Amino acid sequence: MLSELLILLFFAPILLTTAYYLVIFAAAARRKAAPGDSGSAGGSCTLELLIPVKSEPVNIVSRTVHHALSALGRSCARSITVLSDDDPPAAEELKKAASDPRVRVLRRDEPRGGRTGALDEYFLHHAKSEYVLVLDADAIIGEKALEEVCRRADGCTTLILPWRAYYEERTRVAETMKFITDMGTIVLYLMRSRAGFFAFPLGSGTAFPTKVIREVGGWGPGIVQDDIHIGVKLALAGYTTKVIESASLGILVPSKFQSLKKQQRRWAYGTSEVLSRSLLPLLRAKRMPFWKRIEMIMYMSQPLQTVPLFSAFILAPVVAALEPGVPLRFVLPEVLGLSLATASLVAIYVYLFRKLSGVSAKAGEVLANIGRFAAILTVLSPILSVSALRGLARAGMPFEVTPKGEKEKALRGDSLPMVEALYASASASLSLALGNAAATLVSLALLAAALYALARLR
Repeated sequence: MLSELLILLFFAPILLTTAYYLVIFAAAARRKAAPGDSGSAGGSCTLELLIPVKSEPVNIVSRTVHHALSALGRSCARSITVLSDDDPPAAEELKKAASDPRVRVLRRDEPRGGRTGALDEYFLHHAKSEYVLVLDADAIIGEKALEEVCRRADGCTTLILPWRAYYEERTRVAETMKFITDMGTIVLYLMRSRAGFFAFPLGSGTAFPTKVIREVGGWGPGIVQDDIHIGVKLALAGYTTKVIESASLGILVPSKFQSLKKQQRRWAYGTSEVLSRSLLPLLRAKRMPFWKRIEMIMYMSQPLQTVPLFSAFILAPVVAALEPGVPLRFVLPEVLGLSLATASLVAIYVYLFRKLSGVSAKAGEVLANIGRFAAILTVLSPILSVSALRGLARAGMPFEVTPKGEKEKALRGDSLPMVEALYASASASLSLALGNAAATLVSLALLAAALYALARLR
C-alpha cells in the first residue's frame, strides 16, 4: 500500500499539471478569435512608464530606459520614472545614467513596504497619467508595444504585454528557461485569455489604470508576488484585464542555476501566500462565475505541484524500511500504467501546443525543453516545496532581487545538486538492500536529475 502511494506521489505532479494545461487548450480551441486582442477600445489616454528598482545594476536599468525612450515618440506615453529604493549614492548613479528630460529618478527617503510599498506610494502621490505601465529593470519594450497599449486603453481595463524571454549569457539553464518562459506565456496568458479565464497582471509589462488602482486600495505593503495579488483584487472588484497579443515585452531569464533558484523560490512563496490570502474571498465572490474562480485557484496552486514529488523523495527510504521485500513485479503494472498515461498526456500537450500556438519548434525540441525543465523542477523541489508551504502558512521568508548582469556572473557553484545526489544514492542503496523496488525507482529518479544538474546546469 505505501509503495503504491509512493509511486502515485511521484507521478501526480506532471499528470495533474499537464491535465490542467489540456483543459486550457480545450477551452481556447473553442474560440476562433482572441477576445482579448480584438478591436480598439480607446486611443486617447495618457500613459507614463514606471520602473521600480532596488539593488539593480545601473547598466541594465539604463538599457531599459534607453529602449523605452525610443518607443515614447510613437505613443501617448510622455515620461519615464525610475523609482529607487537604493541608498543616495546608487540613486545618484541612476540620475547620471538617465540624463534625458523625459526621465526622472525619484528616490524614496523612507523605503517602506518593499516593492509594493513603492508602487502604492507612486500611484497615490506621483502618478499623473490615466495609465501607468510598470516595468522591471531588465524589461525591453517590444516594437509598437506602447502604441498598442494607448490604442486599447479605456480607462478601466488593465492591459498586459505578453513576455518574450531573452538571456545575457548562453547556458543550458538560460536556453531552457527562455523556451519555457515563452511557452508558459503562450499557455498561461494567450491561451488562458482566449479561453475566457482571468488573465493575471504581470509584474513587468502591465499597464494599470491609475483610478482603478486607487479605488481598490493599491497593493498593500510587503506583498511578495505583487502581480498575482493585485490581479485577485481587481477580479474581486469586478475589473477586467486584457492580454495584448499583438505586442510583447522582453524579459531577462536567469542564466545560472543559483539565480534561477532564488527567482523560483520567491515566486513559489509569493504565489502560495496570495492563494492563502485570497482562497476564501474567491470562493465567496458570487459576482464572478464559479468556474472562473476555481480556475484562478488552480492557477495559483501551481507552486504546490512540487510538494508530492518532494514528499516521495523524502518518504522513499521510510517506505523501504516499513515495506521491505516489495519486488518489481508488484509495482510494475502501476509504474507502466502511470508512465503510459503521462506519455499520452504530454504527447497530446505537445501536439496541441504546436497546433494552437503557431510556434515553429519541432516536437523533439519541445519535448527536450520540457524534459530539462522537469529535471530542474525535480532538483529544486525541496526549495520550492518548502517555500510554497511557508507561503501557504504566511510564515514569512527573506528574499533578494534575482541577480543580474555582473552580480549573476559572480555567483559560485550551488551545493544543492551534490547534496541531493548523495542523499539519492544513500536512499537508492538502502531501498535496494531492503528489496523495495518502488523506493529504489523513486530514489534513482532523483539521482538522475541531480547528476544531470551537476553535469549540465552550472
